Amino acid sequence: MNASLAFCTALIGLLILNDANIWCFQCGIRQYKTRSLITNAYNVQPGDYPWHTAIYQVVPIRQYICGGTLVGQSVIITSAHCVTVQGQSEARDIDELVIKVGKHLLNVKSEFELERELSSIIVHSEFSSDKHDNDIALMITKEPLEYGKFVQPACLPTFSLTRDNAVGNIVGWGFTNKKSISNVLKAANAPIVSRALCVKSNPSVFSSTLTNEMFCAGYRNGTNACNGDSGGGFFRFVEGNWYLVGITSFTAAKQQNENLCSSTDYTAFIDVVKYKRWIEENSGKCNW
Repeated sequence: MNASLAFCTALIGLLILNDANIWCFQCGIRQYKTRSLITNAYNVQPGDYPWHTAIYQVVPIRQYICGGTLVGQSVIITSAHCVTVQGQSEARDIDELVIKVGKHLLNVKSEFELERELSSIIVHSEFSSDKHDNDIALMITKEPLEYGKFVQPACLPTFSLTRDNAVGNIVGWGFTNKKSISNVLKAANAPIVSRALCVKSNPSVFSSTLTNEMFCAGYRNGTNACNGDSGGGFFRFVEGNWYLVGITSFTAAKQQNENLCSSTDYTAFIDVVKYKRWIEENSGKCNW
């Protein structure tokens, strides 16, 4: 995962609760415990992020386009710009996309991965493709996913986990320093920075786009999310569970090539807890 995550304009927007009466399982728990130790990210082990989801378009050709996060047996959270018609706020047809979970190598099918077609795509009604406002969407699968060692849901936060300097993990198959999609799932650490610092770092990008429903994170040292990482999660490990704290949304475009992310700018993430009620109201408890 390199530099950042988004597609273009001066931005690069990527093309591309735990309430006992709702949950009947433990979320945010890795089932596969083996260890080893995104641009300049590190490879992860199979099962490290069993909630990370690959989103594929199947027309006009089948190809990986974005990441997402499994939070219920039929519910994936991603960025709205990953699942809408390019440059618009309208959801793509459900027959154009599929999701895969339990995947580690992008170009190699494993016996553990599961693929599902979609029954619906729910885009936030106030999503703006120009500024990435409310850049959040739900994907509901036709058939539920079976949990196992390599397929597990992440937890949704019930209170804010975005204090300044808190370090989270970003995950994805996005562009590496070789300027191409990574075949191996990668992760990188990223500290949350204050809104003021984020805006000051690049006013032309963040001053007019960063809303109260977003936060910034990153190191600005070449380690960041990038093209192909959009829609994936920013996770924090809190009291024994992994929580989906943010959704990768956008960053600055590289000056030399506006189709690539900048590896020296912060990344803006959608603050998931701000959308907790929207998620619950639009996903349906039966899908958990």
